[in-house]
Amino acid sequence: LERGGIRLAYDQGRLEIMSPSFLHEIRKRQLGRMIEILAEELDLEIVGGGSTTFRREDAKRGLEPDECYWLANALAISQQTEIDLATDPPPDLALEVDLTSHSLNKQPIYASLRIPEVWRYDGRKLDVLRLAADGGYAAAERSLSFPGIPLSSLLRFLELRQSVAERQWTRELRAWIRSL
Repeated sequence: LERGGIRLAYDQGRLEIMSPSFLHEIRKRQLGRMIEILAEELDLEIVGGGSTTFRREDAKRGLEPDECYWLANALAISQQTEIDLATDPPPDLALEVDLTSHSLNKQPIYASLRIPEVWRYDGRKLDVLRLAADGGYAAAERSLSFPGIPLSSLLRFLELRQSVAERQWTRELRAWIRSL
């Protein structure tokens, strides 16, 4: 049985099944392109994991992020064909685009997977959440993966993309990164 574009999240007996909208996929892709362009322009290694299914059976939790990336650990997993979080590092960064309200809070699931950073976009604001020592997430002003990039500028570029064509947006984003 093919699931198509359905995404699943499981948290200790609660299952969420989501069918992403076209707008959700557009915004997810824009954020993903932004991350990939940032890595390229800043000369950082990056491995994209897309919406790989991650699970912790012992914690009875799992999910499929909208997108995920290894940056600090890119070289460690660059030749992998399968990821086992019992032995392999988790993604350094996960994207969560949430344009509608969800009943399932995914932060405890991400925390159980030990993903250090989650970018959450709700259509109006972009939050960078870092995994804290207490096992929860806390809002941060800067990304662990891109510490020199101001969060407000990333949001400005997300908004700009809604009014200009892809190629123009890409050129402006690259020029801005090179000017830093």
